[in-house]
Parts: sequence; C-alpha cells; structure tokens
Amino acid sequence: MSSFLVFLAGFEPSTQKIFISCSAFGRKIAAMFCAALTVYVALTESRGPTPARGLRRSGGSSGPSAWITVATLLACLSFTAAMPATADPLSAGASSSKASSAKASTGANGAREQTRIAAHRGAVDGAPENTLAAFDRATSIGADLIEVDLRVTADGHIVVLHDSRVNRTTDGRGKVRKMTLAELRRLDAGRGQVVPTLEETLAFVGGRNVGLLLDVKDSRRMDPMMLAAAIDRHGLSDRVLIGTRSLELAQALRALDPELKLLAMVKSPARMDDYLALDVHAVRLWSRWLRSSPSLADEIGESGAEVWVMTGGLKGRRLAQALRQADGVITDHPEHAQALLPERRLATAY
Repeated sequence: MSSFLVFLAGFEPSTQKIFISCSAFGRKIAAMFCAALTVYVALTESRGPTPARGLRRSGGSSGPSAWITVATLLACLSFTAAMPATADPLSAGASSSKASSAKASTGANGAREQTRIAAHRGAVDGAPENTLAAFDRATSIGADLIEVDLRVTADGHIVVLHDSRVNRTTDGRGKVRKMTLAELRRLDAGRGQVVPTLEETLAFVGGRNVGLLLDVKDSRRMDPMMLAAAIDRHGLSDRVLIGTRSLELAQALRALDPELKLLAMVKSPARMDDYLALDVHAVRLWSRWLRSSPSLADEIGESGAEVWVMTGGLKGRRLAQALRQADGVITDHPEHAQALLPERRLATAY
C-alpha cells in the first residue's frame, strides 16, 4: 500500500484519479494473468523436464520447477491483493455481534459497556479546541478517540481547524483556504497553542493509546491520496476513522485503500443507503434523529456498520440515551460520558 501511494504522489491530481479508479481492476487482471501463467507452465512441464535458462532443478526430475514455484507465488499474491479487505476484528467485525446483543451488554445506567467515547475537538472543557493541548487532555482523561476537524490551506497543507474562518478560534482573521500554512502557524489558537497540522496530530496519536476520528470539513479540496498516504505513513489505518460528508471522497478513499475505516457523516437519514453500499465502517447520526426515529440504529446495525451519534454538549438523560443506542458517541463532555459507563473496558485500538 505504501509503495502504491508513493508512486501516485508523483502525478497530477487528475492522473491520480485515473490510477485510483483502475487500481482494483488492475489487480484482478494481474491475478488472472498469473493464474494463466501458472497453468501454462504446468502444462509445459508435464511434457518433460525443460528447465528455463538460469534456473536449475535441485533434485533431478522430481518436484516442481522454479518457474512453477514463482508463478504460483505471484498468482497467490495477486489474488490476495484482488480480494476485498476483511473487517478488523477489533472494530467492524465486532459490530454485527454487538448490534445483536446491545441489550445484553449494558451497564448500570442501561448504557452499552463497550460504547466508545470520542472527545469532540479534543477535551474542549479544559483546553483550546483542536489543539495539541486539547488532545493531550482528552488522552489523560481516558477518551477512546480524539475527534478533530480537517481543512486545507491555500498551499495545499492539511490542518486541524473547525471553522472555515480563523476568527473564532484564533487571534487572526480570514478564510483558511486563502491562508498559507506559514500564515496559519503564526496565529495564536488559544493559550499560546498553534494550529496543528494533520502530520502533527497523527504523530501525537501514534505515540499514545488512543484512536483518531478525522472530520473532513473541506471535502472538495481534500486530496484523498495525500490523506490516505499520511495515515499509512504513520501506520494508523487500524486506529483512524475518517468522517466524510462527500460520497465522491468516500469512493476515492475506498478505492485507494479498502482497509481504511470510513464514517459516513450523512446530511440526512435518506442518504444512508448510498454510503452503506460502499461498505462504510460506521454512520454518524445526530441524537435528535434517533429521538424521532429510534429504528435508525437497528437499520444501520443490520447492515453490519456501527452507529455513531453526535451528542455535542448534551449531558444527563439525553447523553445516557445516546450511549444506549450507539457504538460510539462524539461528545464535548467525555468525562461525563465515562461516568455513565463505569464498568466499560477502555478500547486499546479503534
């Protein structure tokens, strides 16, 4: 996977899209070719011992030739690459069994003991949002994941910021997409913090026992290859959940790396089926949707995907209700959510 992404990095975005769309088909063609080569060489060998130049048999006429061994190996590798990715046993593989036993795995408050807690923009009640300080606090209080927002600068860097403008969260003014990374880094994001890059955020998570939820705000300008390559470079594919509001971005990421975990951040429940058809890992719902249509959680669970609920600033009864219905919640109050799950086991990986 790493070599393929590095290979793509040398091409223009339009060319990258062609490679992305053809990569899965190309792997299947390679598998068919190697399988045919295996059969051809086997038939040729059956006519008599005719070892190829430079490849000697090590024991007379018994046993397969080196050509058959090499061709068989290539065929196996190609078929493996062409096969769809299997679900990770710590996450997607567990969602269907979890959905069927939701009522059985509840704590004292009726909440699911294994519901994961994502700290919204880090632990914002004790540090400036979307900063390394907020991420550190979220880790220290035991959040399972840190939720961050991604945007793209004028010079193509991926940074962590929620709003399209820097006005609310920094001492600067202006649109993120019109500012360079150097200009953003000069701003104060609160208490002396700087605006983090995606690379810094991945490095932070890589050294700690915590997952990462990436909320891609700028889907149209986001380079899927750059995003996938960054995650792969840090070896965090099994601990990162990528939230996308764009079906096109989801399709591009799925084609680049079938093992990436995608979170469908649908604009309305009516769009769920489009994302579920891509075999997304999870679907994000708003808590108000579940209050009006509780059956949505069952529909998603039956598809094999996880149910994630955005609870934001909710506390008390409404937060407890979301914890009962969801595989994961995105909350401004991770400590309060933890108090509702006193017996839960801290997730060691996403």
